[in-house]
Amino acid sequence: MGPHPKRKIISLARVTAPPIPPPRAPVPPPAETAPLKPPKTSRTLAREAALKWLSETYPLAFGVEARPLALGIGHQVWPQAKTAGVQHRALHDALKWRTSSFRYLNALSRDGAMRFDLEGNAVAPVSGEHRRRALEMKAEFDRVQRERAEALKGPGS
Repeated sequence: MGPHPKRKIISLARVTAPPIPPPRAPVPPPAETAPLKPPKTSRTLAREAALKWLSETYPLAFGVEARPLALGIGHQVWPQAKTAGVQHRALHDALKWRTSSFRYLNALSRDGAMRFDLEGNAVAPVSGEHRRRALEMKAEFDRVQRERAEALKGPGS
């Protein structure tokens, strides 16, 4: 059987969709928005090792919770740190890093804050002068953070 004798066969041109382009590879962000961290220096590594030693040796004073430390605690810690092989400069840097952190300053600036010894015992209240200085340093932290945020937004934002 062939085509119907009274009907013409009309062929329509095939409609083809345009070819689908292959997926594009993601574009990496510009270098300005993703700054690379510089490699850690030997001094930074020594400080981190000293912080780890402090937290393992004196967990009640240098644990997760930032507590105001007793005055002169570095002199109390140094003999044992020296025996453990911690460098004096690393211990100094670790104590300075810890006591200038925002969390530590926050603990220091609370009303009625107490200072703690190596065993975690409260030994003395934080003086008004030290509390005021902690509040000033926190305000400086906030100012610097605001300036950094404004600088990241860029001009005209």
